Amino acid sequence: MPGPFTDQQFIDALKQTGGLITRAAKLVPCGAEAIRERIKAKPDIFQPLIKELREELIDDAEAGLAKTARSEGPQALQAQTFIVRTIGKDRGYVERTEQKVSGDPDNPLFTSNTITIIKHEPKEGT
Repeated sequence: MPGPFTDQQFIDALKQTGGLITRAAKLVPCGAEAIRERIKAKPDIFQPLIKELREELIDDAEAGLAKTARSEGPQALQAQTFIVRTIGKDRGYVERTEQKVSGDPDNPLFTSNTITIIKHEPKEGT
């Protein structure tokens, strides 16, 4: 592996890969550990960059999730369910699990059905 590498080479590669260290290492080219070591050695340079790139990645994921939630089909329902389970909590959506048991727990024919309910319980003042 060629080296030594400049901070700018690592920065450019990290930007091109959205902060994914292993992929950035392939672009440089170097081992991923070389990038991790540089990040540890120069946190004032690399930590803000990594944080910004991860925020952008989360923004992209949220945009994709929102697009899927507005579409049709089973993936839309999964996306909508995920949204109300997570960020929907601020609007009063809660998730709880209920178990319905039939038969005798000591009997081999004992069965248990578990269902998850997502329910809107408005908070006071909303």
